[in-house]
Amino acid sequence: MDSCENRASGEGSGDCVGEGRVSAAELQGIMDRIRSRVEEQQVQAAFEIRRLTKTSSRNRRHFSPAVEPLVLMLRSGSSQSAEAAILGLLNLAVKDERCGLWPFPSEKIDSFDLTALTAEEGGVLAVVEILEDGSLRSREHAVGAVLTLCESDRSRYREVILKEGVIPGLLELTVQGTPKSQAKAPRLLELLRDSPCRRSELQAEMLENVVSSIVYRIA
Repeated sequence: MDSCENRASGEGSGDCVGEGRVSAAELQGIMDRIRSRVEEQQVQAAFEIRRLTKTSSRNRRHFSPAVEPLVLMLRSGSSQSAEAAILGLLNLAVKDERCGLWPFPSEKIDSFDLTALTAEEGGVLAVVEILEDGSLRSREHAVGAVLTLCESDRSRYREVILKEGVIPGLLELTVQGTPKSQAKAPRLLELLRDSPCRRSELQAEMLENVVSSIVYRIA
């Protein structure tokens, strides 16, 4: 029987924790670069983390200490740096739905996944700012990050997300974002509502809000 990782990658052999183990030397080198003050090295390291943690829960566990420097990249880096950081954070936060496993013990999830954004001062705000003002691709990744956070525990993070003023950016993405952004933004808006409602009601209300927002900006 093919493993979970084989089905995801279509090659090699392995199990749900994945192939492609990172060596201690490689891990240390990537962590040194992600913590460096050189943006080019940070971006390179973030993309390496993204690649190595794409299908391997074992590697996600090894790279869990990278969450803090990745969050710092969101706040202090360029748009390229922020995009790379979001991609890395998304992989570190992922739950392996194919295997039903988190990449690390459940009691440690809050320390390692996207909930670290709420522990880092300005973390959620940094993502929201990218969602509003970043490139189309960066905004797509940002809305995915916030959606992942809200889906992980809506009751816990809904107010945290709303506090940072995410609604205007989401409304804009419903009509001006990439296809993926246009699909994710309404889902996030629905989760951020006070109470569930029918999809048709949600779409009608969103359309009214988008029109009002556009009129306000033109006035």
